[in-house]
Amino acid sequence: MKVGLLLTTYNRPEYLKITLESLAMTKLEGVTSLIIDDCSDDEETIGLIKETNYGVLIKDSNRGISDSIITGYETLFSEGCELVIN
Repeated sequence: MKVGLLLTTYNRPEYLKITLESLAMTKLEGVTSLIIDDCSDDEETIGLIKETNYGVLIKDSNRGISDSIITGYETLFSEGCELVIN
């Protein structure tokens, strides 16, 4: 079973950093990870996103968390994921 991990963010570097550090201590073998950024303008958030090895989708305008989640699910399911964890 192909599993997807969906992370959404918007100008929250403190939470994104904690999440990425936590994930770095786990073994996510075979998991497709995707970060959806809701058009952040915070330099620290943007820097954290650029440092990851995850797939990244940066939206061109801020459309809110529900749009980010829907976009992430659609993207991961279209890539063949059968289970998506948010």
